[in-house]
Amino acid sequence: FNVNEIRKDFPILKTKTNSGNDLIYFDNSATTLKPKVVIDAVSNYYEKMTANVHRGDYDLSHNVDSEYELTRKVVASFINAQKEEIVFTNGATSGINMVSFGLKEMIIRENDEIIISEAEHASNILPWYRVADEKKAKIVFVPLDNEGRITTKNLLKVITPRTKIISLAHVGNVLGYTLDVKGIAKICKEKGIIFVVDGAQGIPHQKIDVKDLDCDFYIFSSHKMLGPSGVGVVYGKLDLLEEM
Repeated sequence: FNVNEIRKDFPILKTKTNSGNDLIYFDNSATTLKPKVVIDAVSNYYEKMTANVHRGDYDLSHNVDSEYELTRKVVASFINAQKEEIVFTNGATSGINMVSFGLKEMIIRENDEIIISEAEHASNILPWYRVADEKKAKIVFVPLDNEGRITTKNLLKVITPRTKIISLAHVGNVLGYTLDVKGIAKICKEKGIIFVVDGAQGIPHQKIDVKDLDCDFYIFSSHKMLGPSGVGVVYGKLDLLEEM
């Protein structure tokens, strides 16, 4: 690919820094720049379509409803899910909070265990601590290997009959390692454990097929994959979403 051609897609890269140099941006793991097609789509909504989703019965509102539901279908297709399995939130953090709250009420009881790792982003740690505190459950950390990775071997060491949820990042936001989601999902399915995947750093870099991965939840945010801020996505298996 031609880097200069790709740079043309991003209006912000036409600006100069305070020192007069071309802008070079290395903070994509925090948030990505927005291509013009995304900026145009957001502007088009404000200029031509502004209305609340599912809150009106006039033409403008109907148009917004249609675009909103079309987006749900596009997102579902993008990760090989059903549109009914896509829940929109205001970010990945909000999505993890939503899932943790729902699972807390559904399956967590006193002395149950939730497995996470020390390599998680705060958004995939704090909600589970809150769940454990409210339900008098226990947080268990899977040991990392010498390279800071999570292996299925180490995970099996900490799984017990009390393990109800495992929640891990698909791609580590510090070291960048990639989790064996498919392998862990298989273990979870065999042992009746709910597997939640924080996909915020995973989905921008690889093709995601949730049916192939077979995780129970896959959560990500738009702003880390060239989309607008303030949009998150929770994929959940339909039977679990309906039960929650």
